[in-house]
Amino acid sequence: MAAVRLGMSSDSSRRIHSGAAWIALAVAFLPVLAELVRHLTEMRGRSFLLAPLLLLLCARRGPSQAVAPHRDGLLLLLAAVAFQFIGIASHTVLIGRLGLALAVVGMARWHGSPKLSVALLAFGAIPFPGTAIAYTTPWLESLWAGAATQFVQLLGGEIGVSGPLFRSSAGRLELMPPDGGLPLLRVLAELGWYSAVRHGLSGRALLGRVALGTVLAGPIQLIGVTIAVFLLTFGLADVARVWLDNGLWLAVAACVVWRVERGAQ
Repeated sequence: MAAVRLGMSSDSSRRIHSGAAWIALAVAFLPVLAELVRHLTEMRGRSFLLAPLLLLLCARRGPSQAVAPHRDGLLLLLAAVAFQFIGIASHTVLIGRLGLALAVVGMARWHGSPKLSVALLAFGAIPFPGTAIAYTTPWLESLWAGAATQFVQLLGGEIGVSGPLFRSSAGRLELMPPDGGLPLLRVLAELGWYSAVRHGLSGRALLGRVALGTVLAGPIQLIGVTIAVFLLTFGLADVARVWLDNGLWLAVAACVVWRVERGAQ
């Protein structure tokens, strides 16, 4: 009995110590967290929120598989702090968020929990490089716009298109660079990773789930744009814009999470 009490006390002490360490980490990276909050209030698309939510979901609902702490976690934490200072000094959001993601992985390695495959989801909070989106605009949005217009016209809808701009008697809607689908590609890759982790997959099986998600990004983006065009034809241009900004990725994420959690029970 005394041994059981001692074990429970030790486990409780370990949880308190771990919780305090994570709180200290959050305080240390307040500048980056403040930038995330600002980004949340200023930007239309909020898909970067998905990765931290999936990380928390895996950490809380997944099986407890703490491993032995690794000293290399401290090195990652030091590198993370350096990245944060560089990001602040250079006013580079990408570097600052990279530092935060490294800090999460470093803390996980140092404490042995959550496992590495879960902690790596933190890298999903890093913004998609603007240069990558710049290389695909406007031809990628125009590609989806043309395909969606043909489908809607085939069903009798009255819609015109010029590049990424839709016109109808009910209004107009312009596809923005993120509507090309690269943010959705990242979302689907994160969902594939999360699905693999929740089912205990690793190695090639895990990467296969990620690859499947990226392959589906194009067809799902086309379906999303087509739905937005239908909304436009009914005079719901504002609703169509909200759908493209956040509705599509939220709907996909909700469906995948529901299915995965149901299967993992």
